[in-house]
Amino acid sequence: MASVPTLDMSLLHLRASNARKTVVDEIGRACKTLGCFQVINHGIGECVTKDALEVSRQFSTYQKTRRKKMGKYAVEARSIALQLMDAIMESLGLGDTCLKDKFDKGMQVMAVNTYPQNMSSAPAVGFAPQSDFGIITLLLQSCQGLQILDRGQTWKAAPCTAGALHVHIEEVLDCKYSWLPMDDSVGVPEELVDEHNSKKYRDSNFRDFMNYLSSVETAPKRDSSIN
Repeated sequence: MASVPTLDMSLLHLRASNARKTVVDEIGRACKTLGCFQVINHGIGECVTKDALEVSRQFSTYQKTRRKKMGKYAVEARSIALQLMDAIMESLGLGDTCLKDKFDKGMQVMAVNTYPQNMSSAPAVGFAPQSDFGIITLLLQSCQGLQILDRGQTWKAAPCTAGALHVHIEEVLDCKYSWLPMDDSVGVPEELVDEHNSKKYRDSNFRDFMNYLSSVETAPKRDSSIN
């Protein structure tokens, strides 16, 4: 089992206390060392997540009432993603409002992955090794099955904590619920560049990144960390 930190997101609302700084630092550390973490007390009600999972199981019979339930989860999940991006920016010493207007305008994508339970010795059906190309992904798990690649290049099962959201740092932030507009430039903030820390990558935009992905053979990342 992978050791994935579980962080109390409610502490981010305590702006006048050391508790907020502590959890911001923990988020930054998780991004740098593992590339993922879990959050509890995120504010999405149990009835909302329960409805979202129920709708996902009945996706083939999609109706207006089910769309409304999934829409409510999508709105609340986007709010959580934006709050986490504020904390990540703050953990980098950039302030929690850095790029806020860009993230607010970003694209949100939802996906439902449903696989049959494996009851035999045959290989299980699931995703091939992969990493997403957005900024941040929030994963609501109904059962254990997710695996992450650690720094030792070993695939380990990620915990499935009741009520928690699994947060994964993706390709654009490493250089999906939130993406920047296609042509906005992504680069290292000038505040983080000095004589000891030079830029390692050229500035680019999401369109360039997508063109790059379509031109090369994809392979699993060596790890899931950001620097």
